[in-house]
Amino acid sequence: MTRQNGTGHILGIVAIVGLSLLLAGCSSDSASFINPSGPIAEAQRWHLIKVTLLTLIAVLPVILLVPFILWRYRYKNKRARYLPNWEFSAPLEIAMWGVPFLLIVIISTQLWQSTKELDPYRPIGGDKPPIEVQVVGLDWKWLFIYPEQQIATVGELAFPAGRPVSLALTTDTVMQSFMVPALAGQIYAMPGMITKLHFSAPAPGTFFGENTQFNGTGFTGQKFAAKAMSEVDFESWVGQVKSTGLPLDQKAYATLGKRGTRAEAVAALGANGMPSGVLYFNSVDPAMFRQILHKYHSGAPVPPAAQPGAKDYLAEGELMKGDLWSAIFGRLGPNSFPFTAAFENPTTSDLIAAGAAAVVVIGGLVAFLLITWLRKWDILWRDWLTSTDHKRIGIMYIVLSLVMLARGVIEGALMRSQQAFGLTGGFLTPDHFSELFSTHGTIMIFFVAMPFVAGFINYIMPLQIGARDVSFPVMNQISLALTTVGAALVMISLVIGKFSTGGWTAYPPYTGADFNPGPGPDYWIWAIVIAGFGSTLSGINFAVTIYKERAPGMNLMQMPLFCWTVLCTAIILIFAMPPLTVASLMLGLDRYLDFHFFTNDLGGNMMNYANLFWLFGHPEVYLLVLPAYGIYSEVVSTYSGKTLYGYTSLVLATMSIAVLSFTVWLHHFFTMGQAANINIAFGIASMLIAVPTGVKVYDWMATMFRGRIRMSVPMVYTTGFFILFVIGGLTGVILANPTIDYQVHNTLFLVAHFHNVLIPGVLFAMLAALNYWFPKAFGFRLDEKWGYISALLWIFGFAFTFFPLYVVGLQGMPRRSFSFSDPAFEPMMIVALFGACLILSALGALCIQFWVSIRDRDSRRVFAGDPWNGRSLEWAISAPPPEYNFAVLPTVKGRDAFTLAKENGYAYQSPQEYEDIELPRSTPIGMIFCVGGILLSMALIWYIWWLAILSLLAMAVAFIARSFRTDLTETIPAAEIEKEHRAWLDAVAKTPPVTRAAEDAAENQGRAAIERPETEGAV
Repeated sequence: MTRQNGTGHILGIVAIVGLSLLLAGCSSDSASFINPSGPIAEAQRWHLIKVTLLTLIAVLPVILLVPFILWRYRYKNKRARYLPNWEFSAPLEIAMWGVPFLLIVIISTQLWQSTKELDPYRPIGGDKPPIEVQVVGLDWKWLFIYPEQQIATVGELAFPAGRPVSLALTTDTVMQSFMVPALAGQIYAMPGMITKLHFSAPAPGTFFGENTQFNGTGFTGQKFAAKAMSEVDFESWVGQVKSTGLPLDQKAYATLGKRGTRAEAVAALGANGMPSGVLYFNSVDPAMFRQILHKYHSGAPVPPAAQPGAKDYLAEGELMKGDLWSAIFGRLGPNSFPFTAAFENPTTSDLIAAGAAAVVVIGGLVAFLLITWLRKWDILWRDWLTSTDHKRIGIMYIVLSLVMLARGVIEGALMRSQQAFGLTGGFLTPDHFSELFSTHGTIMIFFVAMPFVAGFINYIMPLQIGARDVSFPVMNQISLALTTVGAALVMISLVIGKFSTGGWTAYPPYTGADFNPGPGPDYWIWAIVIAGFGSTLSGINFAVTIYKERAPGMNLMQMPLFCWTVLCTAIILIFAMPPLTVASLMLGLDRYLDFHFFTNDLGGNMMNYANLFWLFGHPEVYLLVLPAYGIYSEVVSTYSGKTLYGYTSLVLATMSIAVLSFTVWLHHFFTMGQAANINIAFGIASMLIAVPTGVKVYDWMATMFRGRIRMSVPMVYTTGFFILFVIGGLTGVILANPTIDYQVHNTLFLVAHFHNVLIPGVLFAMLAALNYWFPKAFGFRLDEKWGYISALLWIFGFAFTFFPLYVVGLQGMPRRSFSFSDPAFEPMMIVALFGACLILSALGALCIQFWVSIRDRDSRRVFAGDPWNGRSLEWAISAPPPEYNFAVLPTVKGRDAFTLAKENGYAYQSPQEYEDIELPRSTPIGMIFCVGGILLSMALIWYIWWLAILSLLAMAVAFIARSFRTDLTETIPAAEIEKEHRAWLDAVAKTPPVTRAAEDAAENQGRAAIERPETEGAV
């Protein structure tokens, strides 16, 4: 398969996206957000339509023009005008910035108006007084107290049609989210706090309601019926409740408060004469709601037994004092291993968990035996595990991310499989499913995307700025070690114990010791804390390297755009990682030392955690996406054969995104009850960030315009990014509107959006970078045929997997639901499962691509180092590069430094003299921190205190001992450098230059021919 034939795939990409969008137009006949029954929900839907249509003004040109540009300016079309040096147009730049900004201003006015008018705290006017209902969230049921009627119900919320309903909500357990999509959307309910929701139904009817915030195994069953009825029928219903109900005394409330389903509560209380699955209470203490609310304000501790839903410590394997086994092994025991459950009355979940653990154990043993059999331990230790070379460290980051990617993709496919059969209950237990979505999110964010980004930054950035290494090579090694510790803990949790079930955000108090005393949350805490320290150190290292290590002559505005995105990423890392680390440590202090930062009682406030987490969480999106933008900039410029259009504009857009990323975190919890004005401010800020993002997309399109586009594998990924990412941007603008967020927050719509940003925006970029820079790192090109197959499977798989989730999200399906009862969800979930199978196939094709490329590497050698006619300094050296990178540091004379050198004839010249080069020595300190960090974390997780002390001491001693070493560098003689460099120059001189038409042919040995514009053709 040749590159030029690759343009035919564009029609396929457009077709698949169009088909998926067509699927997204399907809707359910049942009442929901897209089929509303109340004036509030109707206004919310109308606002969604307006915002979508306005945003399409900016999105549709991208979807329509990208295929046209790719076809019109394809490499083979020599009739199209080719302007390789066109890089700026003032009118075009004004339009690129002005049109999106104007659209955001228009949408912001709509946002302001709708957020004020549809504020859930705003009472609904009318001639009739509202029905007041006090709502208490329990595990896993809703209690409705009618103070005026002095009755209460569970499972049924009745109210007169045409009359406003005023809800006051709290919980007597963990945080929950109360949702009635057909009437008003949702609002969070939190212990010790009151939130409010107002709605009405113009006509009688029955509407479903539920909890959309995950709170344990019975989460999917926490539903209720919202019944609008006539005034006469409502009075009759009140009479029925009083005649058939039970008294809601403290004993009955204690039964309701036990962690269990509504059906279990009905059975326990013996509800005779009531509708199936519903509880009626004919009397209730008027002060009960206030008592529930105020017990968390008393200043006295609320023990687990008094918090409905809290678990028994001893049932979770708490340390038994005086036990010799516990003194040695902490809370480790036979039941800590999944193999035990697999042999004792196993469920399907038990067998799957044991199988996954076996894969980890067997995989580790096979790797150990293979390295031993090949006698590679010495090479592995000397050249890799103890290396301080930024290139080897970068490769190890990428290998780590690929290993974790395999697990993350498999877990994602397993979740889609469970949900495809969710109507009949599926094959996983609720706990197993919640563990899967927790590990999947944690892995994909912290141990796939971040190591991928760190790996490419480590490898490429020093080469692009003409540096020998990063500023702090040993700290770089330690950063990798700390990241590896976090990834190792997640993998170990498959074999020993279980991971957290609190999601990748680990919201307390659900992850606190009262509600989740097992080792799962501790695995999450230490994986995140330790990896977070490593990421912070990396941010410092990258920023200092860019500021201090640039080649002579290279100012900031001459750096490749990838390096600008790295600089902004480093700044975000430095300022965004500490809030996450602090929040995780505070959660750990709550669990280990009984602090009360985020608990329900003694002044704890989980809202502080939410703010701290998302102070990291949203900048995190951009610290992942910004390097991806840099990669797309390199790919688009190289494969279009043009200088990057709008370089200065792209730099400004990058810096704008970095700054704005710190101003938008609150949009992750619009539904937690803050004032409308606050939601308006953060909603507008969230939409503003779309302006510089859109400018970037338009600048890349302008770069391709009048270029000579080669549809190599990286460009296929980039094409998928263009078309899919702008749809994610559209849904991002939608979610920035609080009015709409009240309906789609905590639904699968949110999951679809998040993946719609991160998979095309980050994963596709990393896979494009893998194909783009692999020849530089290893000296041979990757197989194009299997690269195309893998890329197309990723693109199609994404579309089929996540676009259906927009549909069921609009229909009201909560995220993190392991099962569902609405048959309308099933068709879309089956389509999503098909997409997940395509993604699994894409992962398999990627593995085959690696295998075929390694097998045929001799015919793909590119020792000369420039297989793609690259434009920046990394292409000016051999492939793979020497350990010192550059024989002599290059002098930069402008942007696109290597292109300038090739065009002006000084690209492959020998310097007048060579000098000795000093490099840092290898050191085992990173491995000591890695092993010590794993042992320390496992000791803290399992309460093995002697091991914690020993491992901490070992790391401290190693760190102090290294500080006394003086032989920290080694010198490479100038004669050796000269010999290697001249040999490479001789090889380059003997290598025939190849045109871009032969880029994927065997004759491409890494020396690109200079291709100048032919005659200027038509537009």
